[in-house]
Amino acid sequence: MPIPKNVVDKEHILKALAAIDQNGVPWHRQSTKFDLLYNEKKYPPKYAVSLAFGVATGKELHGFTGGEETNGFLKSLGFEVKEKTEGIYLLLRSNEESPWKDEHGASYHYGATVANNKKIQPGVRFLVDRRFEGSTKIIGIGEIGETSEEAPNEKGKQYRATFSRYKPLVPPRIMTEEIENRISSLPNYNQQHSIRVINAELFQELSEPARAWLFQGNPDRYDIAGALRELKEVTWSVNQYKDEIHKGDRVYYWQAGSGGGIVGVGDVLDEPRVRPPLESELKFYRDDSLRGEYLGVLIRKEKFADPPIRRDQVLAIPDLANLAIFKFANATNFPITETEAESIEKLLVAKPRRYWKIAPGEKASIWSSCVENEQGGCIRIGWPALGDLSRFSVEDDLRQAFEEQYQQKGRKWKELWEFLHIREGDVILANNGMTSIVGVGAVTKPYFFDSGLPEYPNCLGVKWSDVQERPIREDAKGLVKDWFGYTVKELTAEEFERLTTSGKGRVVSATDFTNSPGRLREIADEPLVIPSMDDAITYIQQQGFYDAERLHEAIVGLALGHLILAGPPGTGKTKLAKHLAEVFQAELLAETANPEWSVYDVVGTQSLKPDGKGTVPRHGIFFTSVLLQCGSSVVRNLNTGNSPQATWLLIDEINRAEIDRAFGPLFTALSGEDKGTYPLDYYEGGPRVTIPRRFRLICTMNDYDTRFVNSMSAALRRRFARTLVLPPENVEGKIPEPEWQVVTTSALSKVQLIASAAKAREAAMHLVQRAERIKEVFGAFRNLNGNSGIPVGTAQILDTCVYLMTLLLMVGVPETEVGWWRLFDRVLTARLLSGLESDSTRMRLNETYLSALQTKHGVNLPTTCKRLTDFVHGTL
Repeated sequence: MPIPKNVVDKEHILKALAAIDQNGVPWHRQSTKFDLLYNEKKYPPKYAVSLAFGVATGKELHGFTGGEETNGFLKSLGFEVKEKTEGIYLLLRSNEESPWKDEHGASYHYGATVANNKKIQPGVRFLVDRRFEGSTKIIGIGEIGETSEEAPNEKGKQYRATFSRYKPLVPPRIMTEEIENRISSLPNYNQQHSIRVINAELFQELSEPARAWLFQGNPDRYDIAGALRELKEVTWSVNQYKDEIHKGDRVYYWQAGSGGGIVGVGDVLDEPRVRPPLESELKFYRDDSLRGEYLGVLIRKEKFADPPIRRDQVLAIPDLANLAIFKFANATNFPITETEAESIEKLLVAKPRRYWKIAPGEKASIWSSCVENEQGGCIRIGWPALGDLSRFSVEDDLRQAFEEQYQQKGRKWKELWEFLHIREGDVILANNGMTSIVGVGAVTKPYFFDSGLPEYPNCLGVKWSDVQERPIREDAKGLVKDWFGYTVKELTAEEFERLTTSGKGRVVSATDFTNSPGRLREIADEPLVIPSMDDAITYIQQQGFYDAERLHEAIVGLALGHLILAGPPGTGKTKLAKHLAEVFQAELLAETANPEWSVYDVVGTQSLKPDGKGTVPRHGIFFTSVLLQCGSSVVRNLNTGNSPQATWLLIDEINRAEIDRAFGPLFTALSGEDKGTYPLDYYEGGPRVTIPRRFRLICTMNDYDTRFVNSMSAALRRRFARTLVLPPENVEGKIPEPEWQVVTTSALSKVQLIASAAKAREAAMHLVQRAERIKEVFGAFRNLNGNSGIPVGTAQILDTCVYLMTLLLMVGVPETEVGWWRLFDRVLTARLLSGLESDSTRMRLNETYLSALQTKHGVNLPTTCKRLTDFVHGTL
């Protein structure tokens, strides 16, 4: 990725150099081709820039290129960069099936007849590559220590080079075809050689780990586990970071949902492009809407994680606790730092931790001997007649022996087999029947046989971390109802968590609030979890064209309370509201305001029973009922930790309602005064409902069509923060290229709903071929030669392009260029201008703007220019 602009200045670089003076340079971050010169000292340029970003932002920069880009950046800040004297850099092949006896990460074995063997000398830096199924990857970087001669064999003299330094490259870097071609073009290079000489530039580039990503899949829509279990290659949509995801990147597959987690790892095989899914994938699609073409990449699976690495296991690793997917779960593609990728790779090779409930005798009768054991703690079970269980290497042998000794069939032998295979690191919950938990600990020693307690000789070593007995909570008793008759039973991580946590906040079930609205007070003080500002802005700007300062305003506004997003139509206010809820991990329910709303619709009232005999309370569907749902969301979040932290309400076009009339009774509650409560006068006993601290109300307001909307009083406005959402600014008189890319991609998707993919692409090509002129036309509506025009939103441009593409499909493409622009002229008049003719438009446009529009576009768009002029003059 390119080095971000306007983030680091010269002072940041100088602080980075001071840090290098104090702490030195990690050996694997040394420069290979260039030196940054300052105060007669030499520094590695790329490492200095990376550190400087750490000084400026708190996070080092990775993934940018060295050489020309880094050097040019430093020179622009006034620094001097010079080329080094060329050294020796090697690429060593080390395959697991090779006859050479390499010691991975420690030494390299080679012979006197191997080409380039004389290049292996103390101090020489090297990379190690290895062949895997379907690809070759760089797996490590190091420096040669000593070389020594070993006993010769039939091939002649043998040597071993030890490594004075070695670091695994995590994640490993795939050797793409482009990199292979560059290496092959080097002088005297031979791909068959196991010792190959490369230049400093390639060494520097290949020393960087692969860029890493989490790609998320929804199992309700796509059987991700089934696909990875069966297929070697899959495609995946690239909904975010399409310009940053590249061939050779590392991908960790993430399955969404309560039973989800990391389910595998793979490598990107090509660049993002519009493509259909593979034929072999189609049977794994559970949602037919996904079967069409989409922007995506092809990924080769390296490993399928079965069972998956669960969410709780990932969260337990400190370096992974702040993964972006935990902050904004409603996306597909998430960037991963080098540190995070390294931790995930370790999890993938480690055996997953499992959870077990084991009864230490009937009614925990031998619990004291488990805690007071001289070996530091253990858990014991019986069935001594079988002797040492480790003598059984075949499951069926244990089953037969158990049935012969105890004359019973059933599942008990299976429990013994599971006990035998409980691993070090697994977690044990010791239970007293179905009434209490007496201890929690981790296995420190796998199965052993101890006849010291003859009736219970089968043991595991356990370090008990909690031996305080406590009853099983009421809200967890449903989990233990099937424990009857089980001595050993595996638990899920979620079951273990619910059985062992304190239960703070779990005071009501998720269904109690509708009939007990007053109980909202019991969860009302749970604070809203605030996202990282930088991460939130990065995520939202990946979704649309929003100014960073405006996003700051909106996020701070929501951190403090409720929010109004104001602006002209089509600027993405509703989408922004949804993205804001996503970064706050909140569910968002949407309603469109209506002039007929009253306090009864918002707060609630009494309504007739279906039989017409008597009345029942009815919660206001546009506020009170959402508060009750928010309470249920808070409870679920406290119970599981992986569901939305709250439910919020979005009221679209709020000023279409008579706002003060409908919301007047909530003035005080929305301000947070009176502890944020309001009475339900229609409910028996008139309970006061407490607005949870996690609840937020987001309103969008069209402040452009003033003839058709109601005003909001100052008293109510001060209950909200207000952020203005405007269209993106022009770039050189045109709408921005990123905005145009989203418009054309979205238009293609919409047209594919009514036409074949091939026809839709054909229609889209007519827009792409004229992209610069079309961008200029839409830019002219917003601003022309410094004269303010109409704030045309992205959504309005998209609607116009969809209309144009559909018209091209239905009436055909004009034969001449003049005819094409006449057709575009008709579309602008019919689709765009018709939605902009309002008093606000008439007030904004002056004669200077109209004259400039006629001069610039009157030839190609005569109808559009005349229509707009006639409307402003009132002669339409």
